[in-house]
Amino acid sequence: MLAHHRPFGRDSKEQQDRADALVRAIVGCKLPPFILGQDAMLDFLKLLEPRFCVPNPKTVAASIMPSYVSRLLLQIRADLAKLRVLSLTLDMWTQHRHPFIVVTGHWITVECVLNGACFGLLYFPESRTAVNIRSRVLQLLTTLFSEEDIIPGPKCKVASLTTDTGANVKKMGQDSGWRWLPCFNHVLSLTVHDAIDLPEFAPVISRARDLVKAFRNTQALSVALSTRQRQANSAQRTLVLDVETLEQPVPHAGAPAVGEGQRPGRPADRQHDRS
Repeated sequence: MLAHHRPFGRDSKEQQDRADALVRAIVGCKLPPFILGQDAMLDFLKLLEPRFCVPNPKTVAASIMPSYVSRLLLQIRADLAKLRVLSLTLDMWTQHRHPFIVVTGHWITVECVLNGACFGLLYFPESRTAVNIRSRVLQLLTTLFSEEDIIPGPKCKVASLTTDTGANVKKMGQDSGWRWLPCFNHVLSLTVHDAIDLPEFAPVISRARDLVKAFRNTQALSVALSTRQRQANSAQRTLVLDVETLEQPVPHAGAPAVGEGQRPGRPADRQHDRS
């Protein structure tokens, strides 16, 4: 009977499993560790599992979270070691004057299932030269792969690198010895943007904006659109006005609103991608 009320041992598997689950919840929900110092949260966790010794926020940030990340990294490396070939994608942008690089990977498993993962999001204050970009990307990849997996050679697993058409990232890929591929969405966006700048498109774009504004500002039209979508068993979508994105503004309708997949940006953000 007492065993059901006795706290888990500090190094017990039960305590570690619950601490890991707590870290996953904090990271997955983007919560700050100091939330574990709030009485309401402590009462809630104690109600769920009285035997769990809730760690203090400093312990979570300084010890438990780094330990969890290290073990997770080892598992990720073990999973990636089984891959035979993968494709890399690199994107660069500036948000609120803070520059970033994100590297993702895609591969097909032996079961013919397409998988993908974000390998890392890097803060990149350095000059955006091909040399600097290559150095940071290789530094990231070596935490996940062995050197022979990413350096061109008989055992290299990198089939291609996809980026925008910026001269710096293109040169970075070529200098790395990987096959460089331009991003289709980026090329298409640039093409569409150049096309809609033609005078012939101005009346069409103006009418499209007026139509979208009418649906957004008139309750009856908005309800009618939502009703038609339900009747057609289609996803509920809203009409949005053209917005400034990193790939340049493109008028469109029936797409998810900003914040649901689109990344707003400024025209200046796009310029560095082509430098």
